[in-house]
Amino acid sequence: MSPVRGNAAYDFSLFEAKDKVEEQENKIADEKRQKPAAKPSIKPAAVLKIIATSLFVLLSLTAFLLCNVQLTSLSDEVSKAQKQLNESKNQEIRLNIQLESRMSLNNVESYAINKLGLQKIGQYQIYYLHMNNKDKIELSPKSENLFVQLINRILEYF
Repeated sequence: MSPVRGNAAYDFSLFEAKDKVEEQENKIADEKRQKPAAKPSIKPAAVLKIIATSLFVLLSLTAFLLCNVQLTSLSDEVSKAQKQLNESKNQEIRLNIQLESRMSLNNVESYAINKLGLQKIGQYQIYYLHMNNKDKIELSPKSENLFVQLINRILEYF
């Protein structure tokens, strides 16, 4: 073997340094991956604020939904009442027309003749009264009290 000719062409130290630096960087990255990240400290006041805000939002949404449910139910009741009112008005109109048709003059006359046996007035049913005296007005004498007037009226029928 020949003596060492020089190590300039084979300078391994240049390569070793890079490998060591890379190894150290890899170790640091591995340690960072293995170590859990430091959790930020959460204060109890912040937790209470979050919980209170969440509850407020939840209660507000619940109240909104309940109001909408009640509004819908009342709207349904109003529409049912409106429908019933319209039906009642239609029935009133129908019954009024039916009443007018039954109470027409021809129907009343027909009922009186056919059912009740009545007749139209004839000449033989008309009597004329002729009075020789003029019209007279008679005033009844005033009684002392109400009791006496009542007895007199009763006695007039006997």
